[in-house]
Amino acid sequence: MNKERGWVARSREQFEEMVNDEKSAMVIGNPAEVAAKIVRHDKTLGGISRFNFQMDVGMSHEAMKSAIQMIGQKVVPEILRIKSNH
Repeated sequence: MNKERGWVARSREQFEEMVNDEKSAMVIGNPAEVAAKIVRHDKTLGGISRFNFQMDVGMSHEAMKSAIQMIGQKVVPEILRIKSNH
């Protein structure tokens, strides 16, 4: 995506820093990590009613279908579990 938009490509180290920064808008990880980051965004922003995922860069159709299923079957239930415990 960086190349498409004329941005300088990030190093692997820079990418990892962005992914691991709790304040970063990048939401990447396993279902528990993704759910926790969405809950943090929700709390920081005073509540959110929707969350959009950008998943089309370099993913096959099958990988995208699998990611969408994981969001519904694992991420959403984990978000609800976390929020019910707060």
